[in-house]
Amino acid sequence: MSLRTVFLCKLYGLFAMIFSLATASHLQASRDLFDELCHRPLALLLFGLIGLAAGLAMVLGHSIWSGGLRTCVVTLLGWLVLLKSILLLMLPARILAELYQNAWTGVAPGVYLAVCFALGAYLAWGGFRPPPRVGGNGAR
Repeated sequence: MSLRTVFLCKLYGLFAMIFSLATASHLQASRDLFDELCHRPLALLLFGLIGLAAGLAMVLGHSIWSGGLRTCVVTLLGWLVLLKSILLLMLPARILAELYQNAWTGVAPGVYLAVCFALGAYLAWGGFRPPPRVGGNGAR
């Protein structure tokens, strides 16, 4: 893995793990926050613009579709951030509010947060583990 991929694995991994744990530990407050944001078009515009900058940076800086699963996952996450940001900028607020309501009812939040945490743990593990030794036969 390149140094950029290792850095992004660490960044995405730690972010996803901390985000999912914080959201799960304050689930009702998180629901209220996201619900409030979905009904504020200016907030959606602001988050869409911030996400657009982050997504473009990730896609332009790391668009590598070979080199292992983690490398491809990092690239895919960059594209997903970009796509989500474009949707925040383009879709009407009422449609975004409906999508949010459908995603955060029932058991879905627990599933989303568990997947987010597991993906974060996978990426963080890959970013922080020592690189494999080359030519591990012990010859000098």
